[in-house]
Order: sequence, then structure tokens, then C-alpha cells
Amino acid sequence: MTRNYFILGSKYLETINGKVESGSKADDMFAEMLANQVISIGYLWEEDLSKFSENPIKTIKDYLKSQGYNKGIIRNLSIFTSINDGDLIAIKKSGFPKNGKANLTIRAYAQAKKVGGTLFKFVPYPGLGNTINAEFLEQNVEREFELGGYSQGIHKINSKEHPDHIKQIFGEIELKLIKNQISHILETNNKSLQTQYKEQSKNVEIQTRVIESKTIKIDPIHNKIQEEFKNQLVKFHGPSKVEMETNGIDIILTEAPNKITFFEVKSDDTVSTCIENALGQLLRYVWKDKIPVENKKDFITIVVVGNAKPTIDELNQIQFLKSLLRIEFDYKQVQEQRR
Repeated sequence: MTRNYFILGSKYLETINGKVESGSKADDMFAEMLANQVISIGYLWEEDLSKFSENPIKTIKDYLKSQGYNKGIIRNLSIFTSINDGDLIAIKKSGFPKNGKANLTIRAYAQAKKVGGTLFKFVPYPGLGNTINAEFLEQNVEREFELGGYSQGIHKINSKEHPDHIKQIFGEIELKLIKNQISHILETNNKSLQTQYKEQSKNVEIQTRVIESKTIKIDPIHNKIQEEFKNQLVKFHGPSKVEMETNGIDIILTEAPNKITFFEVKSDDTVSTCIENALGQLLRYVWKDKIPVENKKDFITIVVVGNAKPTIDELNQIQFLKSLLRIEFDYKQVQEQRR
């Protein structure tokens, strides 16, 4: 599922029957959002709009228009009710120019998250009104960007028109989500990983190799997978395009100057474990590579190689990582070729 990105204000203007009062003072609602682990936008304090969350946007637009609400309120509520589970929201402190320059100040980041199977929650006045359950990922960050056009109560960033804005505003938080996901998987499977390691260590002759001045233990199964996969690549691409053990990288495939693939081989029994053990290494190889940062995602692909066959759950994990990472990623299963 494609993730959407939103910028949400945290200050409310006083309204009566959904209409902003002239000269009303803005109230800062961020502390209340944080305390309740929700995001909200105000307006229509006594009317539950969650019924429109599963319907086309035009439904709520038509309803609000029929009730006489102004265009600004119709726009803001239509965007708010289009937020889906998993979407990322940057909570802004200000979207107005600063010292004569465009400015967007973000104070927190949240991710829309269903609670008990429910995303939308209505809390009548004096509560926050129409809210969306959310997990706050960062708070009180005071992150400033020289970006304009975000002065309204809520904005949905168009990924095709402003991919650079998404990268600037949400890049760091997406990396944090990747790290959290990997940490969660590692923590969940820690006991089984320890058991697997002990079982695999029995009656296996351990070899060593030196990578960047560090001695790394490698078992023969790893070498067998690596050699088999290298032979397959050489057969398809030719020997001049395939390198082994360069700068610590198991295999590098250079199809063209601007098309490079890093392969990290793992001999674990499950695809999940292979990915968990390889992904950090692959990202480090990409970081250390001399290709300029802005071009890495266009030039480099990272691939985990193993002989384990992915389960349906592991295929979903691979797709999740593909959608999350801003660099091409994949898993390849090596099946021994008969000679």
C-alpha cells in the first residue's frame, strides 16, 4: 500500500457552527493531541464525520457544502478524512514566512494507526472533536525548512509534484521507522535466532576472513551459496562484470557505470533471518560507496542472497521493505544447479 504524507496545523481558531469567528485567537492544541495520542483539525465539534472516512472525498464535500460551510473548512475536513492507516503526518508549529523567507517549522511527527481496528474517533466538545488515532514518533523537534505554501490547516503533499519536499520533511523519520521495524523483528525472533545459531554451529567447521581489518567467521555453507550465485551471475552477465570480496562486499555486479548491485550472502535457515543479518551491512556498503549521495538511489540496488525459500509472511516482509526503502531492494534464493 502506498503511504501518503500530510502536514497538519496544531492551532485552532474559534468557530461557531463550523464557521471561524472574526478576530478569533488561535489556541495551541498540540499538548492535548499528544496526551490523547490522536491528531485532530477542529471544526464541527458536535458532529461525527467518521462515517465519511470509507467513502469518496466528494461525499463529505457535498455534505459540507449542503450545510453551508465555507470552502476552507470543506477543503480541510476533506483532506483530514482522507488520511489512512500508516500515513505519516508532520505536525507544524508555523507555516508562515520568517525573516522574509519561506518557512515551515515542524514540531512533531506522527503515524496514523488503528487502535482496536478503528482509525477515526469522535470525542464531542470539550474534547478534540473529530480525531484520528496516531502514534507520535517524534515530538518537540523544532525542525525548520525553507519551504513555502504550507500555511493552511492541513496539506497533503503530492508525491509526483513535490518528491523533494517529502524527502526533506520526512526523510529522517522514515529512516527511523526502518530501524524500528528491524529492531522489532530482531527482538521478536531473538530466542529463535539464538537456537538456530546453536544448531547451525554444531558439527560445522568455521572458517574466517578479514573485512576492513576485522576477522569475520564464515561457515562453509555461506561459501557454497556465494560460489553458486557468483557462477550464475557470470553465466548470465560474463566474468568481467562480476566481482567477489571487494571492500568486504560478497558480490558486486556492474551491469553499467550507473547500474550497480551489491549482494550480501547469508546462510541462515529463514529468509527473515537472512534479511535481518544482511540489511545493515548492505546499507553500510551503500553509505561508504563513492557515488554522490543524491545519485545512490538511482545507481545502486541491494540484494540479500540465501538458500532459504520465502514464506508468504516473508514475501510480505520483503514487499514492506521495498516500499519503505528509497533504494532498490530484493531477496534472491539460490538453488544449487546440477552439473
